[in-house]
Amino acid sequence: MRLTLAIFLLLHGLPGCAVDPGDGPPALPFAGGGSEKAASTRELIEMLSHAEHTHRVLAQWALAERGDARDAVKAALADKSKSNTARIHALWTLAAMADQHKGYNPVKEFITALHNGPDELRAQAARALGTKRFDAKAAVKGLIHRAKNDTDARVRMQAAATLGRIAGAEAAAELYSSLDDEDRFAWLAKVQALRAINAWDAAPAFLNSSDERTREGTVLALTGVYDDGAVAALVHAVSANPYPEVRARAVEALAEVSRKADPDVKGWWDTQPARGKPAREKRREWSGTKAAAAALTVALKDTDERVRIAAARAIEEHLVDRPHPSGSE
Repeated sequence: MRLTLAIFLLLHGLPGCAVDPGDGPPALPFAGGGSEKAASTRELIEMLSHAEHTHRVLAQWALAERGDARDAVKAALADKSKSNTARIHALWTLAAMADQHKGYNPVKEFITALHNGPDELRAQAARALGTKRFDAKAAVKGLIHRAKNDTDARVRMQAAATLGRIAGAEAAAELYSSLDDEDRFAWLAKVQALRAINAWDAAPAFLNSSDERTREGTVLALTGVYDDGAVAALVHAVSANPYPEVRARAVEALAEVSRKADPDVKGWWDTQPARGKPAREKRREWSGTKAAAAALTVALKDTDERVRIAAARAIEEHLVDRPHPSGSE
């Protein structure tokens, strides 16, 4: 049965998708059957609602090349009577116009869409603001609001991702405070945004949060970060955090960044790394090494057994010098 079905699909294609190679590409439904370049701006705007994705994209590209079509595209984006699909294509048309027409910045229109569109349009507006094609700093306040308060998880996720690309330290505390997000993808986007922003002054307060997801997200954001501010936040957690599981996680995170590996100077590692030499060990000290080592030593005397075991393992695995695998230092 499966073989028969496979042969049928090879010969005939999926139902409704068969195309006779002799027919050529389908004709675009413009007046007179002309190309998108010859179509009027009004026709192209209407094409943004077409059922065929190919037609919509061709119309989008053609509109983006026309400087005199900008107002019509703005109107299409703002028109609530148009389909959500058409408005999303209008949004990305404006984003492309920012590339093709020097001096144009669509941030005002995108901020309006961010706060007034349907769920998917708001998410796409948040995403478009993070493309770095134009100055989007004016959108930071609105993106923070959407990352924290939007009812749709996709919008929160895209807003957080964009904040990681364009925002500064002013957004960090707001992202920490929304790490109680119940959607896993939005939560992880906020963690990654915090890592990108790299501002850790507020981290100790949120490591002490009564909310478990906030504590977990803050520790995860701090993990693997070679930054003195991140190390200071972890050191504080080891010595003063009231939650044993946070102290244990902080010990593990400090161990990971207690030393650095030498930079890779040998180029491509081939397709079977497991058969090669051992990976580069972390043997090089950096500015955070002393603080991390001191905190791990303190953790050996922690009142909780889990923390003491984590500290002993960390010191053994990361701070005890061993001969280099190659036999040289």
